[in-house]
Amino acid sequence: MFWMSYGNSKLATVLSFLGSLIVVSGVYYGTSTGDFVPMLIIAVVGVGVMLCGKLVSDNKTKKQAQEAAQAQLSGQAPSPMPAQEIPAAPQAETVCPQCGASLPAEASFCPHCGNRMGTDA
Repeated sequence: MFWMSYGNSKLATVLSFLGSLIVVSGVYYGTSTGDFVPMLIIAVVGVGVMLCGKLVSDNKTKKQAQEAAQAQLSGQAPSPMPAQEIPAAPQAETVCPQCGASLPAEASFCPHCGNRMGTDA
């Protein structure tokens, strides 16, 4: 048969089925009577109804895609610029008076020699 089943729209499926019935009845009428002009008119009307079903299905598919995109965007804040990594500020350093190792300024002990910072060796 000529009709298509559109899972997203019952109306589109019904229009497609109805259009194919109109086409078949037009062809049957034309072949049984020998009058091909009404057959052609009926067939064109049937194809037009089938195309209306296709348009209904396409519009519903587009609407569903737009709603899905809108829902996805509403969950996220739009980012006008990509995030850029900000370099960390250089940490103040100090030197261990016992072994000479470089240490962060807030270190209490030297991790190399164990010297307690703030006291001289």
